[in-house]
Amino acid sequence: MDHVTTTRGYASHTPTSIKYCRGAEWALGFLACTAGYAELWAGNYENARRHFETALSRSTEEPYAEEPYVEGHLAILVAMADVAFRQEKQSESANFLEQAQDCVRRMHDPCVETLCPIAAHRAVRGDVDGARETIRVHMEKFTNSKDVDKGRFFDTQTHGFFVAGCIELRGNNPAAAADFFSQAVRYCKDVSESRIHAQALGGLGQIAFLKNDTTVAKARFDEAKALCDFMGVRPACLYTHSLYHLLSDMFEGWSLFLDGRLPAAA
Repeated sequence: MDHVTTTRGYASHTPTSIKYCRGAEWALGFLACTAGYAELWAGNYENARRHFETALSRSTEEPYAEEPYVEGHLAILVAMADVAFRQEKQSESANFLEQAQDCVRRMHDPCVETLCPIAAHRAVRGDVDGARETIRVHMEKFTNSKDVDKGRFFDTQTHGFFVAGCIELRGNNPAAAADFFSQAVRYCKDVSESRIHAQALGGLGQIAFLKNDTTVAKARFDEAKALCDFMGVRPACLYTHSLYHLLSDMFEGWSLFLDGRLPAAA
């Protein structure tokens, strides 16, 4: 069973009891959002839009557009921006992205995972400098703070460095991208974070592929695939099954590797 079918099944199973629990509107909105991502990953953008609109209508009701639910509200706005972007509705996508940025401004202490999808959108839209700034400011805050929770510190480093690497790859700066991916790998090893670890290894493989160093590329891709097998994640879904899937089109070498079409070493 693929990840889209599994997610659809999860989202369609709504226990009756959820209607009576505290925060029921938020929970139902979460299920709609989950269904939306299943359709988004399947390429069914109209169905995805319908689910995300349902989630958005629930998340805008007080108090769900405020703390502590605002991160979920923000995620839905980013998802709506994603759908609009894929449907080539650029002005609408930009409007949802600006609403998401407004949410960040209202958040007392936004986490870097919240800002990463916004940065990814900026990079895909060609605003590489804006994407860099979105990530840089927040990562500096966490790196320099003495009060930050250790768990959030490592979450910031793993997510932030990986997305920063993707942004530099999008900006045609492979040396900086390799540095960020390597730092993501290091922090992932420290906290046993396998998914981003695999994605960052794939990023290093892609950089080697772009340099025509297929020996190193294959070695990194082999490591990434081993982590996919360990996690039980289909390798083809490594980048699509993520909030940063807009950036997945950059990993051509990974796709060729999975298809058995990676050029042989010279």
